[in-house]
Amino acid sequence: MERIKFSKIRKGLSVIFFITLLLASTLLLQSTANANNNAVVKVDILNVRSGPGLNFKITQQIKKGETYPILDEKESWAKIKINSEEGWVANWLVDKQIQSTSSTSTPSSTTSSPNKLTIESNVPSLNVRSGPSTSFAILQKIDPGTKYLVTQQEGEWLQIQLNEDKKGWVANWLVTLSNDVPSKETLVKNLVTVQVDILNVRANPSTDSAILGKLHKGDQAEVLDIKDGWYQIDYKGQKGWIASQFATQDKGAIPSSPTPNLANQPMVTILNPGTNLREGPSLNQKVVARANTGDQFPIIETFGDWYHIQLANGQKAYVAGWIVSVNGLSKEIKRGIEKILENKVIIVDAGHGGIDHGATGKFFNSIEKNLNLDVAKRLEQKLKAAGARVIMTRTGDSKISLQGRVDIGIIHYADAFISVHHNTNASSQVSGTITYFYNEADKELAIAVQKHLVKSNGLKDLKARYGNYFVLRENPKKSILVELAFLTNYNDELKANQNKFQENSAEGIFQGVLAYFEEN
Repeated sequence: MERIKFSKIRKGLSVIFFITLLLASTLLLQSTANANNNAVVKVDILNVRSGPGLNFKITQQIKKGETYPILDEKESWAKIKINSEEGWVANWLVDKQIQSTSSTSTPSSTTSSPNKLTIESNVPSLNVRSGPSTSFAILQKIDPGTKYLVTQQEGEWLQIQLNEDKKGWVANWLVTLSNDVPSKETLVKNLVTVQVDILNVRANPSTDSAILGKLHKGDQAEVLDIKDGWYQIDYKGQKGWIASQFATQDKGAIPSSPTPNLANQPMVTILNPGTNLREGPSLNQKVVARANTGDQFPIIETFGDWYHIQLANGQKAYVAGWIVSVNGLSKEIKRGIEKILENKVIIVDAGHGGIDHGATGKFFNSIEKNLNLDVAKRLEQKLKAAGARVIMTRTGDSKISLQGRVDIGIIHYADAFISVHHNTNASSQVSGTITYFYNEADKELAIAVQKHLVKSNGLKDLKARYGNYFVLRENPKKSILVELAFLTNYNDELKANQNKFQENSAEGIFQGVLAYFEEN
């Protein structure tokens, strides 16, 4: 009996040893494979980021020709080792160098990464500039629906291929990135379609300039340049200019629905970046598009405090009259938001700070205190622009006691106290956004903010719920605490680091506050 037991034990140990050896061999092969892959920088300056995406922060820069070992790859990004540090670089801006096992300095072969990225605009009439900054001249405008190949990155800007001979720069927080490479045909020409019955083609970008000829509704022209609201086009072999407000960018099909003559219509001009264009004349209506500073749209009619406008693609939308300027109308709307938030004191509390880092992201080592402050500052600007008096509990990396935060609201007779945080959970599967309240009197504000927040940032709705937090429990002022995303969930943490998510979260909180005070 004892001999049989020993035999079984020996066989069991043999199996365990074999499995251990197999796992060790697999890990060794994976380690060897990683060690034999290098990234060779193929652009003059390459940004190294804290995570695999253009929205992650730049940690340092490396130069053309420098070689670094690849530790990991994720979609279009490579994780590299730089001395004792690690970082992520775009795959399409490096060459992958495969080394032989006997040498770590001489490459056995070099191949360019096949990964390519494209962008698609998130807003109508996105400015394409001659350089990576808003200080550079506008080359032209692009609308959603067409993809453009990314050729280079610099900071928060992307260089894109407009056509075979022309490139320009766009802000990465206003576009969507994808790996879907557009066909060559979409990159060859930038066409516009005339939207009025008769459109003069002029020698220079001015109504005082000589008329070279005329275009008619439905005619198409290739855009060569853009300047101060004018398109330079190819007109019968010579260069001419047409007013950009009377022609729309073509996506390969002329709009089938009839378009009104725009020449005699009043126009609105957008004053703020990211202005919401809505489905109906109310802050509760769905956002159908966002416009940039300087964008112009023809007015179809006024509806209370709102303008009914027509977009470049023929779609109709509403814009709040108190946040735009108008040409062609004797009376501009100046009511609305300013009345809703007039004399309202709102405390914006960026959670944690200083030595209190808050949570640390499980996948990208994100620091909660920094993410909280990013969103809080965006919210501050939106509330201020709407006429509210905003008090920040902190504007930098400083530690403020919980009682100190509450006291700020008491001292300033706050109408609302909003604390901004990011969440954690023992399970990495938990994802979503929550808005907490403690007192029943604050529940309505929490519900309004939660509704608009998840609508704007796109995460799972975990509802407004009761929360026993100091800044709520000990706060005599109307107060809520938002947990925007879980830093223990991969997708949540990835999004939390992106400018677009931070902007959308601030916008959602802002819209929720507006909706609440509009009804109360």
